[in-house]
Amino acid sequence: MPTVSFTVDDLMNGIANGITKAMKDRSAAGKNPANAPAEFDGTKDTYESFRRNAFLYVRAIPNYVDKIVAVLSYLTKGDADAWAQLYVQDHNFETSRTEDEKLRLWDEFVEKLDEKFRDPRHAELAREALWATYQGNQAADTFFLKFDDLRVRGGLTKPDAHDILLVEHLTKKMNQPLVLAVRQAYEAQKNATIAALRGHRTAILAANKEADVGMLDIEIVKADKPISYDTFRELALE
Repeated sequence: MPTVSFTVDDLMNGIANGITKAMKDRSAAGKNPANAPAEFDGTKDTYESFRRNAFLYVRAIPNYVDKIVAVLSYLTKGDADAWAQLYVQDHNFETSRTEDEKLRLWDEFVEKLDEKFRDPRHAELAREALWATYQGNQAADTFFLKFDDLRVRGGLTKPDAHDILLVEHLTKKMNQPLVLAVRQAYEAQKNATIAALRGHRTAILAANKEADVGMLDIEIVKADKPISYDTFRELALE
């Protein structure tokens, strides 16, 4: 497969062409709903804001290689500019790639970008901030906007490992009338589901005493479980 090695000058031309193409694509498909990110100078304190804005912006660009070019075009100052120069010099951009190859290239680019500019205590600091949160006078939707941001940045996203801790925190730190309403709504939903499953089981056995209701028994056990984080959040926001 033929390859082309990009120089820095090639990149500048590629950026211009890529942005022009992206603008034409968006003109055809509609305006990018996200604003372009501010230029990034490599300061770790501003990286998370830049990262969020840049990734929102490139969501409108369908080609993963073009996404890389677009993000690189905003690394124009300080350490970020030096890193972008080295990245271009160290990487070859093939003229033909499968979609899977383009996706892997994008994922590797994001990993290297985070490795260079993200604060190494990023997740730890986010978790510390999350465990310090409480609702107070905030509306539930405002509270969860901040809480979810910290939860994701803190890596607390695995239901089996984290839901019990997250729900326990919410029951202590959210306003108690709301917590009570969530608990009551969940118990009502859970009890209704279990009652329906048991009713279905009884009807099957009434029609055929030899029927296999093992799968229904499993579903009944699964339904009788503690509230998950996602369900707690959904009910709190109703």
